Amino acid sequence: MTRLKAGVVGCGLIAKKRHLPALISRRDLVELVAVCDVNEGLARDTASEFSIGNSYSDIDDMIMREGLNLVDICTPAQTHAKLVGVAASHGCNVLVEKPLATSLRDCDAVESAVKSSGVKICTIHNQIFHPAFLAAKRKIAAGEIGEVRSANMLLTTKKSEFLDKKDHWVHRLPGGIIAETGPHIAYMTLALIGAVDDVQVTARNTTGTPWTPFDEYYISMAGKDAFCTAASIYHTNSWEARIDVIGELGSMTIDLDSMTCLTWKRGDFAYSTLAKVGLGIIGSYTRQFATNGIKSVFGRRKLGHDVVISQFLRSIIDGTPPPVSFQEARDAVAVVEKIVSRLPSPDHAVQ
Repeated sequence: MTRLKAGVVGCGLIAKKRHLPALISRRDLVELVAVCDVNEGLARDTASEFSIGNSYSDIDDMIMREGLNLVDICTPAQTHAKLVGVAASHGCNVLVEKPLATSLRDCDAVESAVKSSGVKICTIHNQIFHPAFLAAKRKIAAGEIGEVRSANMLLTTKKSEFLDKKDHWVHRLPGGIIAETGPHIAYMTLALIGAVDDVQVTARNTTGTPWTPFDEYYISMAGKDAFCTAASIYHTNSWEARIDVIGELGSMTIDLDSMTCLTWKRGDFAYSTLAKVGLGIIGSYTRQFATNGIKSVFGRRKLGHDVVISQFLRSIIDGTPPPVSFQEARDAVAVVEKIVSRLPSPDHAVQ
């Protein structure tokens, strides 16, 4: 197999912004021949917008007519397990937007479907494949900050994305909005501190929005040798994704907006060297920011979706493991299930 034949299911924002451009950019590995959406008009318009040959409103029809060997699922999270099962039953490899599913029961159904058909599956855990997070993982592996002991995340989402949209599908997920963005918290935590043994959650609805139980979540996740806290806030007017990682020998800050990763050693904080450290941090930030800007201008900056999709295409063709394994995706769902199970009743939320 030298070139795959793919179709995308779901023509919403994530498909148009990330999946379709990433697939189209790898014409050397894949031919994108069709899109599918239950909204026929949306599927048709998307096919026209991206110069894709055909559009469908039924996944079975698309797979059988087009002879696909790869299906990319970009639909609401609660539909993932069923659609993975359909694609696998036709012998198609499956790429699925996070989360893999909304429950461990559905994950087990997915595993059964994939194993029985002998196809590959990969879930998009995009943020750990962003340049800044990859740089952080390399630095941690090289021992630059020693063993990781804690991580603290701040994730903010513009209220116009979910909170202001009464009929958005995220509000029908178990736990509400957190079940859509919580997978990011889960897989980044697993990547930094390993298995999560215990989860505690505080949540509140500061805006009084009636169609969502909470608009702020404060999550504490404990592992064997480290812990991670995450604040996920949905009523702001800006995006932010920042992680502070504390190691035995030093610390780092991962900024997934500026795509920078800054580190410093414990000894750097002696009073006599603070000025030197400050200049070093500024210099490092300036170099990384400038490099990111140059890559953006010349079209060479690859974000998480680009990396995962390219690596998965190559893994299918070469017969190598996918960039995100089924177990890694299932582990992330397990953490989100724990988060949702620890949510307070809206009547008892912190005010």
